[in-house]
Amino acid sequence: MTEKSPDQELERLRSRVANLERMKEVQEQSAQDQSSRLRQSLEELRERALQLEHSEEAQRRQTQILQAILRNMGAGVIVAHQTGKFLLFNPEAERILGIGAADVDPEKWAERYGCYLPDCVTLYPADKLPLARAIRGEEVDDAELYIRSANRPEGLWLNVNARPLRDEAGIVCGGLSVFHDVTREKEAKRRLAGQHEVTRVLADAPTLSWAAPKILEVICSIGNWDLGALWTVDRQAHALRCIDVWHRADAGLQDFEKVTRRITFPPGIGLPGIVWSKQKSTWIQEVSSDIEACRAVEAARLGLREAVAFPIVFGKEVTGVIEVFGRESQPPDEHLLSMLGDMGSQIGQFRERRRAEKDLQRSRERFELAMLGSGDGLWDWDVETTKSSIPGAGKAPSATKTTKFRMSSRNGKRDFILTIANEPLQLSRPIFRGKPRPMNWNTVCSTRTARIAGFWRVA
Repeated sequence: MTEKSPDQELERLRSRVANLERMKEVQEQSAQDQSSRLRQSLEELRERALQLEHSEEAQRRQTQILQAILRNMGAGVIVAHQTGKFLLFNPEAERILGIGAADVDPEKWAERYGCYLPDCVTLYPADKLPLARAIRGEEVDDAELYIRSANRPEGLWLNVNARPLRDEAGIVCGGLSVFHDVTREKEAKRRLAGQHEVTRVLADAPTLSWAAPKILEVICSIGNWDLGALWTVDRQAHALRCIDVWHRADAGLQDFEKVTRRITFPPGIGLPGIVWSKQKSTWIQEVSSDIEACRAVEAARLGLREAVAFPIVFGKEVTGVIEVFGRESQPPDEHLLSMLGDMGSQIGQFRERRRAEKDLQRSRERFELAMLGSGDGLWDWDVETTKSSIPGAGKAPSATKTTKFRMSSRNGKRDFILTIANEPLQLSRPIFRGKPRPMNWNTVCSTRTARIAGFWRVA
């Protein structure tokens, strides 16, 4: 084996050193490249972290805004998962229903929150509830629910809209329900309908006694009362007498009705008498302690708690009183009292109008008797209808003469008018002996109302 010379060994060492330096440079360059890439990656991570922080802050702000909107909405909002678990129950929903979100199966929602059909008796079918339908993918508009529960014993009406919630793929993942308390609007409509019904009844009624049962039924329906009684003033006895009583058929108030019908009240005695003397409406929340003893015991036995009474007024005079009783006690409603007061005035005007009509009929009958006794007679012909009111008249003037009457009236032909006017008189057969005399200028003609009238005397 040949030994290398010192120069060769030195050259070999120099070559190795050069290779090592090149390797070092390569490694340093690689380290610099990696460091640069790492710095770039770190910078990108910082930027992404900052963007994410901004995004989270924006999302947080949006969430806070949405929560503020839901908290301050005037409508109840409930969001439920497709499994029936409540995801959102805003404060207004809790206030309206009287209870917040409960971890119950959807089959129990109606029972838990006291949801009833519009008949106020039948529990709402679980699968028909608007939110349950929305979870199944249906859209519900203006559904009507009646709510009554231990937390809402007075009951209230809801108008409900519901929509399904879908994910990005359009698959239903839950439901949204938005509802409003429309109890006041519902009550206002019912009261207005009641007022119109009372007006209609009075328009068709010959007497107040005939209209009383229907009026009492309508008034009781307005306030959800169980019994009503109508009293009128007996001027000779100076007392109130009951002319009719109405009560719900299933209320079991027959005994209270019997007691009410057989008693009378002077001014200032009993609930009707107090209203008569004070001439103002009264609202009693506990009748067992605030009405006359003869009916207080019976009222307590039958569970009657509330009583409302208002006067029937014409002018400044009380001509009667209407009282109603109910088993549920409610705070006085000034708007309802005002409406009942207006109704009392309306009934008072009706009664006075019928009394005036009766007096007028009596006066007419007395006048007719007086005319018959005197031997005089009256007649009247309506040209528009060709109807005549003449004792014993055979027939009214013909249509041809009716037309001529109108033309003559416009042209001022008084002689022809009087000729036509005398025709029904000549055709009449009065009950007295003798014949009616033809009328001359004592016939009264009205071209504005197209009527002719006059009087005659038996010869």
